[in-house]
Amino acid sequence: MTDYIRRIVSGGKARFKDDALKLELDLVYVTDHVIIMGYPASGIEGLYRNRKEDAVRFLEHRHGKNFWIFNFCPIKENSYDAAAFGGRVSRYPFPDHHAPPLAIMPLVAREMNAWLKGSPDRVAVLHCKAGKGRSGTMACTYLLSLDDSPMSPQLQRSYTVKEWAKRRMESAIGTLPADEDTQPTFSETSSTTNPLSPLRETPGPSSDVEGILDIEKGSPPPTATANPESPSRMR
Repeated sequence: MTDYIRRIVSGGKARFKDDALKLELDLVYVTDHVIIMGYPASGIEGLYRNRKEDAVRFLEHRHGKNFWIFNFCPIKENSYDAAAFGGRVSRYPFPDHHAPPLAIMPLVAREMNAWLKGSPDRVAVLHCKAGKGRSGTMACTYLLSLDDSPMSPQLQRSYTVKEWAKRRMESAIGTLPADEDTQPTFSETSSTTNPLSPLRETPGPSSDVEGILDIEKGSPPPTATANPESPSRMR
């Protein structure tokens, strides 16, 4: 019954079915490493949206601890304890039916890139409320920042963690190792001295967001102005 209600709320969106876990979620793999899903809800809201417990079970079953959540909902709209996802949550909130502040778009793309480059096993999971406008916009922001054209998700996206490991091992046989000298390190490409939140011991949004987002207090984001002393940061 609850799945039927969720299908109505999802409208024409495709839903992801996991036969092994007997789950049906408002979730899609944009690529094998970028996931968009509806808000992980609890209580009554969980009757017609993704249940938070189901989202956690799905992500841990398929990706272990190799997932990072990017939440675009303001606290006054929806909130949950980041501990539900092992603390692996970054928040870049902006209101529903609004364009994102331009200042946060490169920050989200950079943080996603930093996380995903850390391991081929990793996935970034984006969500807002319905998992459409805000999440789709920020997913496109990240994909457009890539040097190479993104690949559509493969059928193997339904593999479990162990099956993914076996697939990577088989594909690595007979291949040459990459030239490490040709790949810039995070410290060489970052415009800040502090690593992004996926690389910190204490997870949280990048400090570059400070002074840009006042949305939690109900105020519009300030107009960005150039700072000659620190051109790479906005205050």
